[in-house]
Amino acid sequence: MDEIRSYIYLDEEAVNSIYAQLRKKIIVKKTIKRIKGRAASLKIGAGLSKLFSIFSGDASANKERSYSTQTEIEYLMLPEDRVDPIIEVLAKGKHYYTELEKAVESVNKNDGSVFINVYDSFSADKSIPENAGYTVFERSMQTVSDTGVRLTGGCVSNHQGPKILWWKEQSPEAWLNSDAFVTLSAFLSMRLCDHAHAYIDDTHLHFTGFADNENRKWDDKLTHIFGDVDSKLPPIVHATQIIGYLSTEAARKMGLVQGIPIAAGCGDTAASALGAGVTKPCMALDVAGTASVLAMSTNQFVPDTKHRTLLFMRSVLDGLYTPLAYIGGGGLCIRWASRLLGKTYDELEKEATIIPLGSNGLQFVPHFAGRVCPASPCLSGAWYGLKWNHGHGEMYRSVLESIAAEYRHYHDILLDCDAIKGGGVVLGTGGGAKSRLFCQIKADALQMDYLPLQNADAALRGSAIVAGMAAGVYNKNGSELPVSREMSVRLHHHKDQNEMWSRITHSQEHLADQLDKYAQEEAKWHQEIQI
Repeated sequence: MDEIRSYIYLDEEAVNSIYAQLRKKIIVKKTIKRIKGRAASLKIGAGLSKLFSIFSGDASANKERSYSTQTEIEYLMLPEDRVDPIIEVLAKGKHYYTELEKAVESVNKNDGSVFINVYDSFSADKSIPENAGYTVFERSMQTVSDTGVRLTGGCVSNHQGPKILWWKEQSPEAWLNSDAFVTLSAFLSMRLCDHAHAYIDDTHLHFTGFADNENRKWDDKLTHIFGDVDSKLPPIVHATQIIGYLSTEAARKMGLVQGIPIAAGCGDTAASALGAGVTKPCMALDVAGTASVLAMSTNQFVPDTKHRTLLFMRSVLDGLYTPLAYIGGGGLCIRWASRLLGKTYDELEKEATIIPLGSNGLQFVPHFAGRVCPASPCLSGAWYGLKWNHGHGEMYRSVLESIAAEYRHYHDILLDCDAIKGGGVVLGTGGGAKSRLFCQIKADALQMDYLPLQNADAALRGSAIVAGMAAGVYNKNGSELPVSREMSVRLHHHKDQNEMWSRITHSQEHLADQLDKYAQEEAKWHQEIQI
């Protein structure tokens, strides 16, 4: 572990996604007791039991006593050549959770070997501004204009680039003592190994602001205008590249076998796309998780210089891209509304079902943490148009419709890109895909049929597939991948709602734009008062 010194990790979305999935769903409750050829004994969450059925090929071979929050599988029969990828995923899962807990407890502390600072919403640390470095980053990006968007494949955002600049300007000592900036997933994977070097996988490049995304390399011009940050940027690797092997210490702590290969891994949305079966062009995907993500696939790299809204994400599969746009915390807005109104999702959905399209004139703005696509960091959430006759049904439905309206706006921009052709259906993953009402609302807004995946944990499946590809179990070209196409009931869109949704979307975007202008004026006013 001596080679790992002074790494700063970032990426709020990665933290939230890993934290939510591992702590609440798929924490390994009991590490592997025995690995002998085809058998393994462990106790896992229900999410992982689905994962094992993917690799075993025969779910009936698994002895499941029950299928609840914690499912015990005594002897899981796996083909010998598919054991290692599973164990690799388990190793990462267990260690992710352990290291994350340590990281949260070590916020802003330098223990002499690893500088830790957590960019996440569940940490009590508020010393780093939510949009740290955004202004200087945006100003610098204006000097390269469309060239910057063409290179990076994305609009200016408050992700890795701005935060790196914040450290450079606000904490020069930490900057000097840091070897590289890496994502959380890379940091944790490195900690699993005896000898590992800093890296970033290429599915994260659209977030960095410094990359020539299409050519998978850092761009000299971009790094230069930001003050030669290239010295702090790690090598770029493919998601399936082996970055090291499970150390003796890590294996001992987790009860696993030393020497298990550790793959670089990919971003959460890239994993969701792969796990959902987005393996060719002209496919549409809704990731209805903590963030609300709409993506479509293409084999051409044509960044959104016109609207500056889309992020051109690379797929795990070479030659395939998954341009997307998302609402940061879109899914959190739904949870927030449920808690605020004091009712369960089912109760609110029942009330919202009988409310007509348009929520009786009530509008909701879901950008609680600022709008990401396009970037409007000053914008915040709001209900607009509240009247005496509005109840919980209208309030809840307006939240769902606001996300769907954003999707419609994203979809229009996606189709305006010459490289992207409209798909016939939308594949739905994530917790939000379990809501029939929400799925139907999005189907009508997009004017596309909606197919919710029965196994909503597509990111988990995708991560397992990446591990299998890295271990040589599956071809890296994407052929013969164990991608589940099991669907729930297909939800057909209502063509007669197209015009209404066009009006709702236009009104939603107009409201967001006006509130953004107001928020910027307020921010400027507060700044002048402080001066």
